[in-house]
Amino acid sequence: MKSRYGSGYKICVVKANSQEEEYEKRIFEEFPTAVKDKDNSEIYDSYKIVTKEFSFEKAFTLMEGLKKAKKVSDFNIMNTTLEQVFIQFSRHQIEIPAENQATS
Repeated sequence: MKSRYGSGYKICVVKANSQEEEYEKRIFEEFPTAVKDKDNSEIYDSYKIVTKEFSFEKAFTLMEGLKKAKKVSDFNIMNTTLEQVFIQFSRHQIEIPAENQATS
């Protein structure tokens, strides 16, 4: 299931002093296909990146530079986990109405 639905990488960012616009701009410049997750908070943002051109080296260099410039407090970069695959998969399932379940 992971090999079929688990494409991409995730960059998670711990915000530093409301610098969101600056680091977000840099992430989108480096990875134009990045998508900001909806489940973020006041101190945390995450971005999903689905591209064949993704490079851990490029992402790490970018994020380490932003951390040294104090634009982010911390970050992590990861492959899609099996848990994330299940969550993503379950969000796209269509619920079967109760009346159809009785006839199945």
